[in-house]
Amino acid sequence: MNASPRGGEKHKKACTMTEEGEEDEDTEVFRVPRAMAEEQRDMLGMLTQTLAQVAERLAAAEARNEERLAMEQERMATDREEEWLELERVQTTIMQQWMEDLWRIGTLMQSPFIYSSKGKERAVETEAEVEAEEKGEEADNEDEDVQGEEE
Repeated sequence: MNASPRGGEKHKKACTMTEEGEEDEDTEVFRVPRAMAEEQRDMLGMLTQTLAQVAERLAAAEARNEERLAMEQERMATDREEEWLELERVQTTIMQQWMEDLWRIGTLMQSPFIYSSKGKERAVETEAEVEAEEKGEEADNEDEDVQGEEE
């Protein structure tokens, strides 16, 4: 705002009543009482001090917010970990049940009984038993053949 005065305008210059200065033709001087100047200076000092306090408070609030955010992130990580552990427990339980079911199915497949829908049981020969019996009969036949040849 260091513009030159327009036309016939004069700059206004404020100074306290105790100041003595050179007067310029383009500068109009008006006097400000010393008490008013000191009051304004004090107000400016208080505003500067308040501004510094506000900056400190903002920095402290930001630090608290960052600390809260870190704690919240840590809590969320803990919650996620607990959820993963629970999921693993459920998956393990399901796998154990599945393995038990497979074991039961395998046991039933080897069982000589099949349960009908009416709850009655009937004997059924499994392939393994049939093969074992056939081998047993063949072994018996061979024994008979050997005995017949000896006689």
